[in-house]
Amino acid sequence: MVASAVLIAAVTAGTLVAVLSPSSAPPQQASAADFQAIESLAAKGSFGFCAVPAEAPKMYQVMTRGLSIRGIVQGDSAPDVFIPHLIELHINGRFPFDRLVTKYPIEKINQAIEDQAAGKVVKPVFTFPS
Repeated sequence: MVASAVLIAAVTAGTLVAVLSPSSAPPQQASAADFQAIESLAAKGSFGFCAVPAEAPKMYQVMTRGLSIRGIVQGDSAPDVFIPHLIELHINGRFPFDRLVTKYPIEKINQAIEDQAAGKVVKPVFTFPS
């Protein structure tokens, strides 16, 4: 994840308007990726956290560039608008949410937790026998 953040920062060179930090990485990796993401933001860009960061960003980075930082709770969306929009994006091949999900039988719950903590999966989903 950190290598990806470094690559994104290099390619975008401070031109991103908004960045979203997901919650699936271990704290040390997440902090490094978050700092790279903040560096990728253009002036007056926005940064959203989905989980409590392990480390706070440096305030000089935020203040000198007019950045906005916001905590996101349960998606902060209007479900009756957002869900149909996501479905439309998926149908058009622009939001492959199925690639974010990894299924585990409920018996493998500990493995799923370990995999998520290690950053191997984004969203573990448990299946149950019929």
